[in-house]
Amino acid sequence: MAKNQPPKWDLRDFYKNTNDSQIQKDQKLIKKLASDFIKKYKGKINSPKLTPDLLLSSLKDIERLDETLYILQNYAYYLHAQDSKDSKIGQFYQQIEEFGNKSTSELLWFLLEWQKLDNKHAQKLLKGPLLSTYKHFLSHARAFTPFRVSEAEEIILTKKSMAGSQAFIRLYDETSSQERFALGKQRLTMSQLSPILKSHPSRSTRKQASEVLTQVLKKHSHFYTFTLNNLLLDKKINDEIRGYDYPQQATFLSYEMEPKVVETMTKVIEQRYDISERFYKTKAKLLKQKLFEWDRYSVLYPNDKIEYSWEEAKEMILKSFKQFSPVFYETALKFFDNGWIDALITPNKRGGGFCSYSVPAKHPMILVNFAGTHDDVSTLAHELGHGIHAYLSRGNTLNNYYPSTATAEIASIFCENILFDQVYSQITDKKVKLNMLANKIQGGLATIFRQNAFYLFENDIHNHRRQKGELATSDINNYWQHRLQPMFGKSLTLTQNHEYWWMYVLHFYHYNFYVFTYAFGEALTNSLYEMYRENPKTFVPKYLDALTKGGSQNPKEILSSFDVDLNSSDFWNKSLNLLEEYVEDFEKLV
Repeated sequence: MAKNQPPKWDLRDFYKNTNDSQIQKDQKLIKKLASDFIKKYKGKINSPKLTPDLLLSSLKDIERLDETLYILQNYAYYLHAQDSKDSKIGQFYQQIEEFGNKSTSELLWFLLEWQKLDNKHAQKLLKGPLLSTYKHFLSHARAFTPFRVSEAEEIILTKKSMAGSQAFIRLYDETSSQERFALGKQRLTMSQLSPILKSHPSRSTRKQASEVLTQVLKKHSHFYTFTLNNLLLDKKINDEIRGYDYPQQATFLSYEMEPKVVETMTKVIEQRYDISERFYKTKAKLLKQKLFEWDRYSVLYPNDKIEYSWEEAKEMILKSFKQFSPVFYETALKFFDNGWIDALITPNKRGGGFCSYSVPAKHPMILVNFAGTHDDVSTLAHELGHGIHAYLSRGNTLNNYYPSTATAEIASIFCENILFDQVYSQITDKKVKLNMLANKIQGGLATIFRQNAFYLFENDIHNHRRQKGELATSDINNYWQHRLQPMFGKSLTLTQNHEYWWMYVLHFYHYNFYVFTYAFGEALTNSLYEMYRENPKTFVPKYLDALTKGGSQNPKEILSSFDVDLNSSDFWNKSLNLLEEYVEDFEKLV
C-alpha cells in the first residue's frame, strides 16, 4: 500500500477468508456449547432453587458461546460493509446471519427465565457478592420483564424478523449502496457525492449535486417510502405484542434513559435554535448570498481550504491525542499500526463511518471513507474515540463490555474537540481560521440541532403510522421539512428538493430513535470538555476511569463523578455554551 493511500482492513485476526476451516469449527463449537447449555441450565434459572453459583456459571458459559458467535457475525458484517454487491459475500453474510439467528433463538429462554424469576428471590441473589460483576447486566435485563412474551412467541418473533424487518434493512442497504448519481460524466456513489454536495468550491456544482441527489431519490421514492412504512409497521406490531405504551419506550429502556431527560433536552435545544440562525445569518452576510441546503456545509474560502493526505491526518490526530493523554495516543496508534481501520473509498462500500466494538477477546474495528477533507479527518478522530472507548473497556466481561448508547459518544466527540483545539490554535491566517471555525460550528449544529430535529421527525412518522396508517411520500416529506426548517429560521431556506433527503438517512431504517443520542452525546460531551479545559489535571484521570467502565454501570453511575444533573434545563442550556462561544468568536472574526 502506498504511504499516503488510506488503508483497508486486515481481517486475519478474525478469519483468513470465507473458506477458512475455522469458520466451520466455530459453528460446530457454537452448536455444542448451545446444546450443553440447554441441558445444564434450562428450567433451572426460573426456580426457587437457583443459587448464586449456578447463575454465575451460566453467565460465564453463555458469554463464551456469545463471544464465539459475535466474532463470526462481526467478520461477515465487515466483509459485507466493504462490498455489499459481491454475491459470494452476500451469500456468506446471509448464511451467518441465519446461523446466528437460529443460535440466538435456541437460547432465548435463558433471559426469559431470569426475567420471570420471583422478584424477591432475584433481588436476594443480586445483593450477594458473588454476582457483583454482573449486577448491572442482570438488573437491566429485568427492566424488560413486563414486555416479554412466552418463549415460543419470542422464538417466532426472532425467526420472522429474518424475513421481515431484517430483510427490509438488508434490501435498503444493498439498494442504497448501489445507487449511482450522474454528475457531469461521472457516476458517483453516495460516499463520493456527499463531499461534493457539502463542500465543493463551486456553488453551482454543489447545487447541481443537490439536484442530482433529489432526482435519484425522487425516482426511487416508492421503494424508500414502502420500505420505511414496512419497518414502521413492524415496529408498531412488535410494540403492541409486547405491550409498550409509546414508540420510544423500548429504546429508552435499552439505552437506560429516562424519558424526562430526553424531553428536557429536546425542548431546550428547540428553544436555542437562535444559535443556529445567528451563525447562518452571519455566514450569509459574509458571503453576500441567500443560503439554501447546498450552502449548509460549504467552505467560506475555497481557495484557502486545506486538504490532508492520510499520513498528515494520522500525524495530526496522534499529536492531539498525545497532548491530552499518553493512553489515548498509545491506543490510537494500535489502530493505525495493526490494520484496524478501513478508510479507502471503494465501489459498493458502506457509506459514512462506524466503529465496531467487536468483543473483549479481539479488538475494535473502524470503517470510514477518507477523501482528505477536514471533515474526514474529524470523522476519523471521532471513530477513533469510539475505538479508544472500546479498547479501554476490554477489561470487562462480554455482558459488561458494551456501553449504553447514552454514553457511547462521550469519547468520540471529545476526540473531535481535542483535535480541533490543537489544530485551530496553530492557525494564524484569518481566512483559514474562519474556514475551520465555520466547519466546527456547522458540525456542531448538524450533530445537536439537526439530530434533535431528526428525533422529532421520527416521533412524527411513528405516531402517524400508529394513529393514521400508512404514510404517503408527501406525508413523510412534509414532516421532514416541518422539523428541519425551524433550526435555520429565516437564515437559510430548505427548498422543495430537500423534501426527499430523509431517504438516504440509514438510521431511520436501521434503528428506532437512535438519533437523539447524537444530540445527547455532543451536548453532554461539550459539558465534559468544558470541565477538562477548566481543570485538566483532575479531569483526565476521572475521565479515563469512566471510559473503562464499558457497560458495567448505567449512565448516571458512570457520570456521577462529574456531578451533572441530566434532568435539569439549566444543565442542557449550559451544554450549549461551547457551541455558542464558537458562534460568538465567528461573529467577531467576521
